[in-house]
Amino acid sequence: MVTTPMPATARKRSEQYAKNVTKRGHVKKSLSPRVEKRLEEERLRKKGIKTGQPVLGSSARKAIVVLLLITLGSTLYQILQPFFSSAGHQPSQASKPKSSPDLTRQQQAKAAEAILQAMNREAAERYMKTAKDYKPPAPPEMPVEDVDEDNDDDQDDDFFAREVPKPDAKQPLV
Repeated sequence: MVTTPMPATARKRSEQYAKNVTKRGHVKKSLSPRVEKRLEEERLRKKGIKTGQPVLGSSARKAIVVLLLITLGSTLYQILQPFFSSAGHQPSQASKPKSSPDLTRQQQAKAAEAILQAMNREAAERYMKTAKDYKPPAPPEMPVEDVDEDNDDDQDDDFFAREVPKPDAKQPLV
């Protein structure tokens, strides 16, 4: 039986795969360097390396865990506190509801009326105080009509006989 030699590419692949048998788990997934590089980048991206995102250090991770525990613990404490508190426990002053006064509606109305009367009395006193100091302004002086002492009616008539110009009429320029 005559055997023909294997093509060069097949022989090369066969030799590389034969070497991989001795590597015990460290076998490349591809023989092509481009494909191998792409696979490595994908593996690193899945781990969060070289993605441009900041990688948290161990102290930062511990600080975040502590803050989460404190937040969640205080939330659970606030939720479960009413169930585990004793029945005789008095709520604090801040959480006590404001008690309404023990006055009837009539007593409340009388108290409101007394307050309004006191306010009116105070306003009236202020008004009276300012009214005492108030001096009305002097009346404006009225123009005195020109008494025609010399009985020259023509001159006065001319003054009152002037025609008042209409606003829409064109006025001569002076």
